[in-house]
Amino acid sequence: MQLVRHGILWWLGLIINSIDARSTPRLVWFVLRKDGVQKDEKYYPGQIYTYVEQNLAGETNVPVLVTYIGGIFSGNTSDMLQFRYTWAIDTNVTEINPGDIFGIFTTTKAEESIIELEKLNESV
Repeated sequence: MQLVRHGILWWLGLIINSIDARSTPRLVWFVLRKDGVQKDEKYYPGQIYTYVEQNLAGETNVPVLVTYIGGIFSGNTSDMLQFRYTWAIDTNVTEINPGDIFGIFTTTKAEESIIELEKLNESV
């Protein structure tokens, strides 16, 4: 769980511009940035926010950030937003191929549903 106030840059690149905890429904206005580039901007009343990359490593419509907005709260000095159950994936994709070496392991098989590694000079 993470509580965030407006104007704070959250570690995933989400900047909360404004929180309106007194409106019905309660709203949050945020901007998502990655490497200095604005990816998304929304006024959001919902509970689950998902950001989807249109094209990532040859795949289309890939969810890269999902978070549950647990609550929008009115505080004494500022309003707050609660994020829960958040996950994100990196957009720097590594494609694994047979023969690739990772430390003491080499890739012997790399298919859509299986990756098989062996310890170099030994079978695992």
